[in-house]
Amino acid sequence: LENSERSRAASDDPIKVSIYESRESLNYKAGAGIQMNGGMGILYKINPDLQKKIVMSALPLLKVRSRAKPRDWQWPWEKLLDDLRGPTAQVTAPSSYQTLLELDLKEAFSSAQAETRDQLIVDGQVMSYSLLRGALQETLVDEFPEDSEPINFGKSLQSISSTSEGE
Repeated sequence: LENSERSRAASDDPIKVSIYESRESLNYKAGAGIQMNGGMGILYKINPDLQKKIVMSALPLLKVRSRAKPRDWQWPWEKLLDDLRGPTAQVTAPSSYQTLLELDLKEAFSSAQAETRDQLIVDGQVMSYSLLRGALQETLVDEFPEDSEPINFGKSLQSISSTSEGE
């Protein structure tokens, strides 16, 4: 996976990419879903063609909603309020799921400071996607040169460290 012509103009060194996989082989149908946001804006700058291919295998993530399931019990003060108000005004009647948070990502990202906003909204598009791990791996593997062996199977992250040189 080499970086695009656009980013190569800024650097003579291609970006080297390897995949480390804890499993012994790839299984595109197994694995969790992941969310990618700011990283998609950076990938667009590094390699817009690869970023578009990943977007094609993902779903846009435009809103976040957090809900709580209804409860079939009452806090003591809720019961007291219901009793005081009488049988015609039950305040805590069971209902459908209660929305705790609803967030429009484009609106939230638009109100961020310029540097953050410019990474999360690129060319008017929200850089936030949800995709399956296997779909991401398959897209990346398809982009590797045929003569390379970029996947390191049976590997898991043990630690991360850096040196003074940033390596």
